[in-house]
Amino acid sequence: MKKLHLANKVTNKKSAVLIVVILILIDQITKVVARGYDFGALNTGVSLGLLSDVGVVVLLVIQVFIVAALLLILIGRDLDRYLRLGLCIIISGGLSNIITRLMWGGVWDWIDLKLIPIFNLADIYIDIGLLIILYRSFGGRFGEKNK
Repeated sequence: MKKLHLANKVTNKKSAVLIVVILILIDQITKVVARGYDFGALNTGVSLGLLSDVGVVVLLVIQVFIVAALLLILIGRDLDRYLRLGLCIIISGGLSNIITRLMWGGVWDWIDLKLIPIFNLADIYIDIGLLIILYRSFGGRFGEKNK
């Protein structure tokens, strides 16, 4: 029986875009619901409320990164599928937070673990994508046999 991995789904451009869109929709829905119940807070900074006074500069830096990552995905023929997956997940988080920032003037953070400042799913996406890229970049394997 062949194992199905999400990374196998990002080998073509349409699948990569679909993954990004689905993750953005999930994050946007959770933010709208949380905000509707007044659960959480508006964060005008970046992750964990840092740099709350920089505004437009942060947005521009994030947009430049996302455009660069999108270009890597779209033209990077030799890009490892796990690196491509990591980039898709990071792009999802970044774009979703940009959408929220444009709509509400900040991102809606609603996950509160009490140990760290509150955050949202898009922040988790960015962290997971980065972990996948770092793990793979340092030779990590995801259930694959060494060649």
